[in-house]
Amino acid sequence: MSVYESELNINSNFIPTTTVDEGHEINHGSHLTPRATHSVQDDSRAVHRRRRWTHDEKKAIVAETEGPGASISGVARKYGIAPRLLFSWRRQLSEEMALTTRSGAKIVPISIVRDLEKRIQELEEALEKKTTEVGTLTRALETH
Repeated sequence: MSVYESELNINSNFIPTTTVDEGHEINHGSHLTPRATHSVQDDSRAVHRRRRWTHDEKKAIVAETEGPGASISGVARKYGIAPRLLFSWRRQLSEEMALTTRSGAKIVPISIVRDLEKRIQELEEALEKKTTEVGTLTRALETH
């Protein structure tokens, strides 16, 4: 097939496939994907949306690559993502960690900061109350 013909086929939503083994196929130089079990008409109406991964999901998936015997390709296949995306997440997370450790400060949510500020205020009030009690007891002992 010429380059021109392949361009026409791609532009008309036809993607040539090659069967690799039972149940899988390669789509036009792409990754292994499960073989479709529905008709071509179903494909034309299907809406393929990009998967949005939360920050915590990305961290968990990247953490899986660091496990014993794990590989980037294996984890990427498990979640149906490209290995280059997983490498990108890994780089982003390591840069994020570098920023955190370089400044020496730990990044925490504002809700935790507010809870800690409230706890500090409670402890300061308790300390003031105890200081007053100690002063009162000290004066009581001195008068006796």
